[in-house]
Amino acid sequence: MRLKTKKKFILDDEKEVWCLTAREIEYLSLVALGLKNHMIADKLFVTKSTVKKMLENIYKKLFAKDRANAIAIAFLHDLINVKVLSDICIKYSIKK
Repeated sequence: MRLKTKKKFILDDEKEVWCLTAREIEYLSLVALGLKNHMIADKLFVTKSTVKKMLENIYKKLFAKDRANAIAIAFLHDLINVKVLSDICIKYSIKK
């Protein structure tokens, strides 16, 4: 699975945003698929606090207010798309 990383883009209000790492895109993709923090922790074999911290970092990078806003920004800037979500579903055996 190939994910975009280290790309820079500008939001509408001219805030410069650094693209997410491949791991951050995995986390955000799992959120976009509707998984809760404890479910993401189970899939990725990490703690719930690790998931929470990772999502907080993602929100900061994207200047997002919450989960929904982060997902919208990621789709808008093609950080995640249907292909990425499909690959994540296959990788983590998620049926959607």
